[in-house]
Amino acid sequence: MHSKNAYLRLRIIDNCINRRIKFNVYDLQRAIMEELGKKISISQINKDINTLHYEFSAPIKFDKNEKCYIYTSPFNLNNFSLTEDEKKAFNISLNILNLFKNTDYADAYEGILNKLSIETGKYSEMNAIQLEQPTASYGMEWFDLIYKAIIERSVLRIQYEAYGEEAIDFEISPYLLKEYRNRWYLVGLKHEHNNELVYSYGLDRIKNITQSAENYLDFADGFDPAAFFENSFGNTIRHNQNPLNLILKFNRLNKFYIISNPLHHSQEIIKQTNNSLTIKLKVYESHELNMAILSYGAGVEVLEPPVYKGYIKKVIFDMKKLYKI
Repeated sequence: MHSKNAYLRLRIIDNCINRRIKFNVYDLQRAIMEELGKKISISQINKDINTLHYEFSAPIKFDKNEKCYIYTSPFNLNNFSLTEDEKKAFNISLNILNLFKNTDYADAYEGILNKLSIETGKYSEMNAIQLEQPTASYGMEWFDLIYKAIIERSVLRIQYEAYGEEAIDFEISPYLLKEYRNRWYLVGLKHEHNNELVYSYGLDRIKNITQSAENYLDFADGFDPAAFFENSFGNTIRHNQNPLNLILKFNRLNKFYIISNPLHHSQEIIKQTNNSLTIKLKVYESHELNMAILSYGAGVEVLEPPVYKGYIKKVIFDMKKLYKI
């Protein structure tokens, strides 16, 4: 990639100067072209020299008497050092950055990461950490445009096709890009019939985005993501609904997992025995919540509220019919 080639050029220039052989800009150009097997302009070489000086603090200058580039004090790119903790943090960051692959912002950071790779070599510790990666990145082509609109407070007109419905067009003032389980969502205020409600839209269901000339609208009470999603399980937003006071009883097999990995930040332990764990959650009903509860099968019992317990019973009844039990 281009940014990787850039740091290969810096290494070649650094090696040339440290060999104590007289290299002018044309000599450096020739050395780089021979090493990389591709043409490099003189203007690019000059940019690389400036990069060494300004970004790496290399004491590089052109010696008019010797007619070559020199270091005025000892310097070597291999001495660009990070602490062991910084190296570990860097390798973790490389994995996290993969979540943003194919966006302009990942490309911009790649240059910084390649700069650090001069010290960390070939990312020798990257295989020690594996983050969940999406099997597909549908909708990520809109990420850069949406991010720019959020920062610049500009309105977007999007064409959106909800599951099982026809595509519709509408204006939106974008507030937030939110990720949940490897899916990205646009959160914003929909400009429609004086609607003052904030909604969430999956990037994978956006068919087109254009700029709109409408004025950007702020949320009436100010938009606070933490407060806004306080009772959400996953990415679902519910308007004019009260959250469920959900009471769940897990069996012995699942109780330690639920303690160590809470279902939701509102999770509160009500009762714990050797064989069970009873917890309380304050969450909105949602598809994500339903899938999470059902994933435990017979390992969890819904105790409250009755209406949600009834929903789970119906799902179990429908499953029994499906499998002719």
